[in-house]
Amino acid sequence: MALRLLSESTAEPLSLDEIKHYCRLSTSNTSEDTILLSMAKAARIEAETKCHRLFVAKQYKLTLDGFPYGGITLPEPPLSTVVGALKINYIDSSGVEATMASSSIVIDYESEPGMVFPSTSEDWPITNDIVNAVYITYETTAAPTDDVKIWIGFRTASLYESRQRFIEGKTIGEINMDGLLDSQRLPEVR
Repeated sequence: MALRLLSESTAEPLSLDEIKHYCRLSTSNTSEDTILLSMAKAARIEAETKCHRLFVAKQYKLTLDGFPYGGITLPEPPLSTVVGALKINYIDSSGVEATMASSSIVIDYESEPGMVFPSTSEDWPITNDIVNAVYITYETTAAPTDDVKIWIGFRTASLYESRQRFIEGKTIGEINMDGLLDSQRLPEVR
């Protein structure tokens, strides 16, 4: 099994003005906008890692050597509910690429991470006995809660305020704000 990121939304949970608010910077000063946006992205990625869920929309490709017995777990929740955001392709037993019809699958959007199953009247198709015979492209969605946005804002401010100490190799003492992420934290699934 291999998971590859195909694309990522450029829209972050916090706007540049919101980031500047947390850092107590004037919105008219644009000299450090690039570094602030990079730090906010790093903070968002850290929140995603801690919570085992995404806070920006992404598109993935999951590759398997064949269909398993039962359902397929789609890593990196939450799964997008947009019609057509999930597509299953496979190499059939004669070596021809095929796409499963949406009527042949059932998508479990409620579970986190989401899962996909063959419909009750179907089984997974037989695939060619080759590496990477099945690939699933799917999209995730993002709806970070206010707690997560606050955490990202404060974490960005902490990174910004501590940048010189980090460059000098000094220990960075900071307030532990991880409790703000607790409501969004999923158990790690790998």
